[in-house]
Amino acid sequence: MTTDLLLDLSQSTAGLAGALLQGDISRIEAALPAQESCIRRLEGALAALGPGPLPPTSQPTQEVTALIRQLRQDLDLTGRLARQGLAMSRRLSGLGPAAELAYRLNGEGRR
Repeated sequence: MTTDLLLDLSQSTAGLAGALLQGDISRIEAALPAQESCIRRLEGALAALGPGPLPPTSQPTQEVTALIRQLRQDLDLTGRLARQGLAMSRRLSGLGPAAELAYRLNGEGRR
């Protein structure tokens, strides 16, 4: 399970990184759920370890917890930036106020 989880996290991160490098806002938004899923699975795997040989205050446990926290913060920031970029792109492309309203109702309204 750990190998599969790390492979999935690696692949979803690579997909997100590729979309970020290309500036493809639609691909960035599409990649975010996979990244979120991997983070939730990582949190679940850590919780499933429960009380074991390493106490919650041990350095390795704290490092993994800090990594998960940083991944979540990075993912949240990426999502916000992608939504802002998409909104700006739509405004600049002249889709008009009706399309902008539809985007807000369908996109931003889901959060």
